[in-house]
Amino acid sequence: MDNTTITNQSGFIHRLFNRIDTTNPKQLANIVYLFVAFHFLLWFCVGVFSQRAPHWDNVEALVWSQHLEWGYFKHPPIATWIVHGFVSIFGRSFWVTYLAGQLNVALMLIVVWRITLLLTTPARAATAVILTSLVIYYNIWGIVANHNTLQLLPVSLLLWSCLIAVRQPQWWRWGLVGIMAAVCLLTKYSAVIWVAVIGVWMIFDARMHRLKPWLGVFFALLIALIAIVPHVEWLMREGYQTLRYLENQTKEHTNYFSMVAKFISSQLGRVLPLLIAFAILYWTLRRDALKSSEPSAPLTLTAFETKEWRFICMMTLGPLLVVLIAGAFMMNLRANWGTTFLIFAGLFATCWLPVIDEKKMLGVAIKLGFVINLLIALWMSISNGLLVDMVGRTSRVNFPTLAFANQIDQIWSDSMGDQPLKLVAGETWLAGITSVQSKYHPVAYLYGRRIQAPWVTEKMIRDCAVLLLVDRRVSNSRPPPPEIVQMMQSATHKGMFEIPWSRRQTGPMLIIEWGIIEPPEKGLCQD
Repeated sequence: MDNTTITNQSGFIHRLFNRIDTTNPKQLANIVYLFVAFHFLLWFCVGVFSQRAPHWDNVEALVWSQHLEWGYFKHPPIATWIVHGFVSIFGRSFWVTYLAGQLNVALMLIVVWRITLLLTTPARAATAVILTSLVIYYNIWGIVANHNTLQLLPVSLLLWSCLIAVRQPQWWRWGLVGIMAAVCLLTKYSAVIWVAVIGVWMIFDARMHRLKPWLGVFFALLIALIAIVPHVEWLMREGYQTLRYLENQTKEHTNYFSMVAKFISSQLGRVLPLLIAFAILYWTLRRDALKSSEPSAPLTLTAFETKEWRFICMMTLGPLLVVLIAGAFMMNLRANWGTTFLIFAGLFATCWLPVIDEKKMLGVAIKLGFVINLLIALWMSISNGLLVDMVGRTSRVNFPTLAFANQIDQIWSDSMGDQPLKLVAGETWLAGITSVQSKYHPVAYLYGRRIQAPWVTEKMIRDCAVLLLVDRRVSNSRPPPPEIVQMMQSATHKGMFEIPWSRRQTGPMLIIEWGIIEPPEKGLCQD
């Protein structure tokens, strides 16, 4: 490519950005929608083409989505319902989970756009959306269809509904607040943190210092309580499984402050691309201001001039502070709990950019948004493919899913003839991969425990042949499920197989012990 071509392309891009009109809300809305579409397509394609297998949580989501329940072993139901809806439309494939995760991120970014329009200028709102997209939770981790990612849209809608209800109280708006609070809670119990922070904000907001708005709050609470009644009934019927899991996740730990430090460092790592973009933006705008011929060119920050500054601060910092306080005294912290807590990170950063030239600010933000997202995507594609194979890692992303599923199908066909495989028992990863990738699409009997797979009935266990799978790699740090090991003693067919883990066909091997328990009588197993 010669210098003339490069100059022409540079001139075209310069002219394109010069056409941005920061006084035209419709044009800025189109810019935001196009950027969100780019972000969605980029990260969806990265997930589809760079990984041979998804994150562990995606496999678990696909397993749980086999049956609709009012709750599951670890979490309330709505995230699983979302995956079930996508599976019902597109079929049970790994890429469906990438679609569910990234579509949730895209819709969250659009809701953030609508919220920020209520709080600042359209140009700053667009800049806030672009900066938010750089948070690692919303690009690399956006293809992980777990309860944290799938809670992004509900939480953003809860924040939006609360803001409009406080600003212009109406019964239907408070009803919407109640519905969204229930949806958030039924997606993941961490929504309680958001409800608490929102409650504190309302207490200190002058617009809530009257009786009528609090009647709206009580109406919202009533709606939320009614909506969660079926889940509460499920909890009582199933022995409070999710609450016991939550208790296990928050069990006593001996070094809370070390855990808090680790949590803070992990969150800083997740926002590092945003911080880099902010630093470049701030330096560029301040440099231009210092070069300005107008001595009155403003260099002050706009944070305290922004509408609803208290709302922005509390929704940005409040959930993180609550978790850090809890983590300092009584709770184990997980890094990915911060997924929904950073929804306003881009808006908070944008508030601190100098007021100089909004067109320049937005133009630089768009360029940074495209370049940084592309660089992260390139790194992820290389690290998930070439690098993991070169260093001989046994990573989830390069798990030999097709070779594994083909081997399973061949073993079943050789052992059981034309009898279809209906039930596979094993830990979540092996049983889930088999359930999705096998041509038979069997039901996953997780860990051989009905408490973790309530969709597996006693009749299925009695009447259907069961395929048992155990990971026998020496490097596997987790012991095999004792229930599966015990069931293996009753297997009528047994064996082992090895296949290369990486694409290079050398290095670590996947070693699987398998067994088949035949039913006492053939032909009884039904769908």
